[in-house]
Amino acid sequence: MGQPSTQAIAQWAIESLDSEEWLSLPEICVNGVKSNTQCTDAEISELIESGLSHIARILRDKAALAKEHGEVVTYQIDEEEPPYIRKITEVYPPLLKELQKMDSDKFEHLCAQILEALGWEVTTRTGSTQDDGVDFHAFGFPSSRLFHLPIPPSCKILVIGQAKRHKRGNDISETDIRKFVGGALKKLNDFRKSGKVGVLTPVVFAFWTSSDFGDPAKEYAKTMGIWFMNGRTLIEYLRTLNLEAGVLAS
Repeated sequence: MGQPSTQAIAQWAIESLDSEEWLSLPEICVNGVKSNTQCTDAEISELIESGLSHIARILRDKAALAKEHGEVVTYQIDEEEPPYIRKITEVYPPLLKELQKMDSDKFEHLCAQILEALGWEVTTRTGSTQDDGVDFHAFGFPSSRLFHLPIPPSCKILVIGQAKRHKRGNDISETDIRKFVGGALKKLNDFRKSGKVGVLTPVVFAFWTSSDFGDPAKEYAKTMGIWFMNGRTLIEYLRTLNLEAGVLAS
């Protein structure tokens, strides 16, 4: 095995964080390389010294991109020289593990519960494998959040979503999201034909998973304006909305 890339070292640094105390990034990187390679101490020292600034930039870019994607950021890195890094958000591994192994139907129901807790008035879980990849939809937001003032039903926001329960490591691909978009557009067209929504009714397309998204999938979802959430972000929603009991009861 050759010397690891700075991308790999940055990822090892993130994975090794287990404290909210500020830790030296060079030390974290050294420990990560030692744990994952057979490089000598001299090779590691030279590798970290030459690549530290790039590793720090990768970590800062990752954190900024996670915020842009609406994801939970699990660490903070300062601007010092050398940089220090710390864990800032508990990922709640037991809760995430339970989320990833729960029954698919229950996962879909949990996603519907999130929408209800956020204020959507009528939330429906399709519960069908023949529904073109659409697992849930919801009508009626945000009438209860607009100071209780009247609003035409056809103007209330509609959500059409897919809930994909996967284990860790089974990331959502760009192809997965493209397939969902096709099914979601068909479902939207059905709603319009039936008169449930108007031609200009606001629509949010949502793709939520218990695992994560590959980088191409994230970029595609961001470009298309899809509300995408990975397992960590879903856990944060469930905790904030006091719905985590639904995961532990599964």
